[in-house]
Amino acid sequence: MSALLRVIPTVADYAGLRRSWARDLLAGVTVGIVALPLALAFSVATGVGAAPGLVTAVIAGAVAAIFGGSSLQVSGPTGAMTVVLVPLVARHGTSVVYPIAVLAGVVVLAAG
Repeated sequence: MSALLRVIPTVADYAGLRRSWARDLLAGVTVGIVALPLALAFSVATGVGAAPGLVTAVIAGAVAAIFGGSSLQVSGPTGAMTVVLVPLVARHGTSVVYPIAVLAGVVVLAAG
């Protein structure tokens, strides 16, 4: 339980927000301009359609903004999962995407 409490943001984590909010907002808009079309493209390339890519980009962006580990961290969609998912979707159908996504999340959490 204490490990879970360490990842929850506190007020001290947002202490510098008053002086950096404009830069943070500009950075967020810039990442959004790049990340949304990229997430849509990866989603369509995988074969699941555009909507899951859009939803995933928005949710992952919010989670990374709240729980991100560093002000220098860059987060966004990556093509690595597309390379893994395309052959799996072609062979097993789109229902394989969700268990693979959960498994990838567990691996990332374990590595963290």
